[in-house]
Amino acid sequence: MAHLQAYKVLWSIGIVAVLLPHFHTGLLSDYKICGDSECESLISRVQAIRDHRAKDCRYLSFRRGDTIFVYHKLTGKREDLWAGSIDKQFGYFPKDAVREDHLYATAQRVVETQLKY
Repeated sequence: MAHLQAYKVLWSIGIVAVLLPHFHTGLLSDYKICGDSECESLISRVQAIRDHRAKDCRYLSFRRGDTIFVYHKLTGKREDLWAGSIDKQFGYFPKDAVREDHLYATAQRVVETQLKY
């Protein structure tokens, strides 16, 4: 009986090991637009045109009039979210809730958001 249980566990681990690399869970989009290849440079500064309440810890909450510094913009599967910071808080937010005030990056790059296996 113990051998059968061990066999089931090993079989399950094997299935997970084979299938897991093909799932990209947790990604909001397949590409992002950045100011550099590492997405470390600022793209722009925006001002909130309405309040936004974050739905989870990946998102940024802000009030109308807040200044947000943008580091990347999602593209590909999702194009409605940008990522940026207010003070020490970083997160995604809807691009239609802000207005771009200042553009920092004159050249922008499209970068994959996932690792290749």
